[in-house]
Amino acid sequence: MVIGEAMRRLRDDDLATAQQITEYGQVIAFRNILIHVYDDIDHTRVWRVIQESLPVLKAEVEQLLREADTQL
Repeated sequence: MVIGEAMRRLRDDDLATAQQITEYGQVIAFRNILIHVYDDIDHTRVWRVIQESLPVLKAEVEQLLREADTQL
């Protein structure tokens, strides 16, 4: 939920950076599902996101942070 909210804020504040993250829109949409449809969560889907999508997101964010450090 926190990652999705952070992604929404990034999209609103800096769309160009948000667009450098694969499927940033799906990250936001997944957060909305977790927040608003919490009574009908597909736990298998949540686990698949953790296993498959989260490592990709982490790597992309780390790369963006490295690039930002070199620009300072």
